[in-house]
Amino acid sequence: MDNLIYSKILSEPVDYSSIESLFNRFIHNLEINNNLGCLIFLEHKEVFTVGKFSKSKYLNLDKMNGIRIINSSRGGDITYHGPGQLVFYPILSIKDLVIKPRDLVDVILDSLIKTFKNHNLKIKKNVIGPGVWIQNHKVASIGLKFDRGFSKHGMSVNFDIDLKKLEGVLACGEKDIDIGNLNEFIKIEKNFFINKYSEIFINELIKKSNYSKKNEISLSADSFESEPWIILLSMLSAKSDLIVPQAASSGLVDPIISLTDVIAFSPWTTNGTQGPDVMKSTKFSKKG
Repeated sequence: MDNLIYSKILSEPVDYSSIESLFNRFIHNLEINNNLGCLIFLEHKEVFTVGKFSKSKYLNLDKMNGIRIINSSRGGDITYHGPGQLVFYPILSIKDLVIKPRDLVDVILDSLIKTFKNHNLKIKKNVIGPGVWIQNHKVASIGLKFDRGFSKHGMSVNFDIDLKKLEGVLACGEKDIDIGNLNEFIKIEKNFFINKYSEIFINELIKKSNYSKKNEISLSADSFESEPWIILLSMLSAKSDLIVPQAASSGLVDPIISLTDVIAFSPWTTNGTQGPDVMKSTKFSKKG
């Protein structure tokens, strides 16, 4: 087992319709390259998503405030994604990391709180359901899924979303939740936040993990100018007459474009090396 966890920042907004294909593609890469996980940071094109266990009225609606609603395989209720938000997807082999799902939820939320611990913010988690609050305003939502020993989905953090687009929406299905933005309380640049949060996340993950070589875990952070294969998946998933290709293990092949064609667009080659889209790579190691 390679003790690396990769971090990837996707520069282009991703259509939520392609998210399961994205997860499956990264999981496939982790399996063939024998890696522990990948931390994905991205922004979604504007959408409301509704968790699979929701019993809210939004399940029967196509749009809210002119924004489309999509059912999601994650837990939780209705959540907004769009401009001004950063989404964090930790795609991790929890079976290899030997970490409980509940502990991973705590790692994700506690890492966010510790990112701002020196800024005198009244920040806490799970005030009304799971998430992170600053002064009674929910700034981060979380919803996960665990499948075949891997984690999917994750956390969304509001930096400066347009709150008017949430008017009339019961955030997370609760009437007493006020949604807020980080920028109301602290100004922080997204890339700086990603670097700081990622390092804290790895440290918190190591504390909770029972992996025998956990002190050898390191984070390799790669930034990409573009992600052509992900853009391609978003384009395909937006067309009702096309089927987005799944991971190789699913055995599904799109009738118009094959899985091989999608792999050709990927920053990963079949031997695990990275393609020409890599701009820079830095590495943080856990000592001890």
